[in-house]
Amino acid sequence: MKYIINIITIAILFSYSHLGYSAKALDIALEMNSFQVEFYDASQQGKVRVSDCNQCKQKLYTFDQSVRITKSGQDATIKQLLADQWSAKFPTIFLNPKNKQIILIAY
Repeated sequence: MKYIINIITIAILFSYSHLGYSAKALDIALEMNSFQVEFYDASQQGKVRVSDCNQCKQKLYTFDQSVRITKSGQDATIKQLLADQWSAKFPTIFLNPKNKQIILIAY
């Protein structure tokens, strides 16, 4: 009896492993050679125009005041980003996969 229960348990576990469960991406990272950033104080909204990006499906991505900005791994402000955008090397934007809005800008 134990032998049959073990075989049934193994068969059930094996069948669950083939159901096609997969991990979903938490965000989408896009690296580019350069970008142009615009930010509007009145609406607290911004735009990133990408250039020379093979992975990008759009030329324009948006963000709001909740965007996180990092420069060389350290937190930065939108003002710092606006000042440094022309000298940023290989900036990367991270997108929310549901709405394609920028959640992180790293440079």
